[in-house]
Amino acid sequence: MPTHLDCHYDRKFIFCGCRCQLRCSILNASFPCKGNALSSQKNPTYFRSRASGSSEPAGTFIAPTDPIVQKQVDRAADIVDDLMEEINKELFVATAVADITREAPEVSERDAIRAAVERRIDSLDEFFVASLRLFGQAAREQSNHNVADRLDAIEEEVLQQVADRLPAELRVLDAVQQLTSSEERVELLKRVVSGAAADVSLPECQLSSLQTIANQVIDDMEDKELVPNRQLLARLCLIREELSVVAAEQGSDASGSDFAEAKVTYQRLIPQGTAAFVKEMLGVSSKDKRRALLKKTLDESFEDPSKKRRPRGVEPVRPGRLLTCLNGMQRELAAQGNAANQPVLNRLEDLRLAVLQLLSLLAYD
Repeated sequence: MPTHLDCHYDRKFIFCGCRCQLRCSILNASFPCKGNALSSQKNPTYFRSRASGSSEPAGTFIAPTDPIVQKQVDRAADIVDDLMEEINKELFVATAVADITREAPEVSERDAIRAAVERRIDSLDEFFVASLRLFGQAAREQSNHNVADRLDAIEEEVLQQVADRLPAELRVLDAVQQLTSSEERVELLKRVVSGAAADVSLPECQLSSLQTIANQVIDDMEDKELVPNRQLLARLCLIREELSVVAAEQGSDASGSDFAEAKVTYQRLIPQGTAAFVKEMLGVSSKDKRRALLKKTLDESFEDPSKKRRPRGVEPVRPGRLLTCLNGMQRELAAQGNAANQPVLNRLEDLRLAVLQLLSLLAYD
């Protein structure tokens, strides 16, 4: 029967193997060689598909020459190595003391992980988390499930500590976007605004601050040539609309209110392409044709621009700015108080609901 010390060095040996695998995985995934033939002097690394059980190389790769990338790989591997070493030492000491006192160890594995992560949390980034996941994957492929479970626990603790340090509004939006039901999201938003969400560890936030942060995140995501996470963007667009529902129910959507100001303060001018698209849609009489065109346009907005060239000067119609445009036109026409505007208002509302329906399918399907 192995002693704790045996397990300690066994894990260290296994981890060293995982460390090598991590570096190979990162380099392989990031730097594919387009050529078929490689010089043996370049010492190519072969990426093998273990999931399929094949012993033949699935592709050939060359290690990067970029010193910055190599430094990131080495830094991430060093931090994970240090974490594992510190956690093992803490558990070894706790177990040794427990053996002497014949009492339960004072430090659990979770306690050791929490303390080790907390001491390094300011230096951890998304590259570290990605590296951690590759370590876990390598450990599982080698059937080292104890090591893989430890790495999973470290990742979970890192993400939890990062979430705890987020601004209150981002913590709330993150919790809300995980709910699949619109009714549940609206209910949680109401509780947050009224300060009644302490039971789920969410702080009280003002509607205006939630609206401002949602605007910022949506705008930042839609500024990218390629939206980094279309599902998250869809969820945030839905939440922003649901914030308006909460505001209306609480009587906070009056002109000049903090919420109404926050709703428009951060939003940029609507791209001309988006405004032109809305005008085009208003001229389509068939509801089915409008929805089909809407779906096609939104799908195209998420396509990789490197694979499909857009005409010069033409921006994609992104859902957040499309909803902003529709809401703005509705407010302007309604403020005129002209009954002749009602047919246009009805069509704008139909378009808005169609956008929300498509986003719901994208967000939670």
